[in-house]
Amino acid sequence: MKKFISFFMAAALIFSMAVYAFAAEKGTVMDIYADGSVFLKAANSVETDGDVTVILHGGDYRINSLVSFTGSDRNNVTFKAADGEKVRITGDRPVDNWTETEINGVKAFEVPADGQRITGLWNGNTELVNARLPESGFFHVRSLNDDDTLWTEETTLWADGTLGQRSFNADLNDISKAPENMKDVTVRIPHKWHDEVTGMSGFDSATGRISMVKYSAMTIFENDRFCLENVKDALDKAGEWCFDSEQDKIYYIPFEGESADSLVLYATGTAEIISIDSCENITFEGICFENTGWEYLNKK
Repeated sequence: MKKFISFFMAAALIFSMAVYAFAAEKGTVMDIYADGSVFLKAANSVETDGDVTVILHGGDYRINSLVSFTGSDRNNVTFKAADGEKVRITGDRPVDNWTETEINGVKAFEVPADGQRITGLWNGNTELVNARLPESGFFHVRSLNDDDTLWTEETTLWADGTLGQRSFNADLNDISKAPENMKDVTVRIPHKWHDEVTGMSGFDSATGRISMVKYSAMTIFENDRFCLENVKDALDKAGEWCFDSEQDKIYYIPFEGESADSLVLYATGTAEIISIDSCENITFEGICFENTGWEYLNKK
């Protein structure tokens, strides 16, 4: 017979209540900042040979570092949302204590990124716009560079679709200079059935050549669509944001009435929040996983 454990009871068995800030009544939000493994490891303390179900009551459970289930953890555990309650396990974190500054001639807020690469910013359930070029729609590839192609038609069986390029040329009327925070800029090329996402490693203002940190997975053709995201130079509209690793800061253009003293947004950077290895029958029921970050490998 399964043994059901209230999350609050299980957590209390292991950790001091001082770690948390929550109301006693069922259904209120609980934010976990210090250790995302608190509720995930709760079942380990239960002395039973049978299955265990951990009930999570409604709220947002934040995980900001990877939680690993390994062979030392209990098997046969079900994590289940309480009946009728919404449970979110999320990789975002609250961002507050903003200070006022100016970016590109407009009023902006800034806050330290605390050494984390930020790939998303949210205001409640609304995903904010990462400053991009162009502001809407796409530019188009002007031409390609033969000296920056991974394969040739002789070295691949699918030369028409998988040559792979490390650069392409933009129209100088679209992009005329390197972005201020170029090493944080994302190049996005949606073509065929694939959405190329990689970093920008160089720009030639004489030719419009955009270099990327890795080869494209699919062949880039003239007139393919592309855009640049997380461009600090393009940050100028309310609701837009940008991350600058050199300054280790998040920048945000506020809406009218928003105050740096009271604004709370949620930043996503953690790409992985849960891993399961050498641990069996770990089940999640009725739980929503949201707002993890993402990363690309800076290699070929």
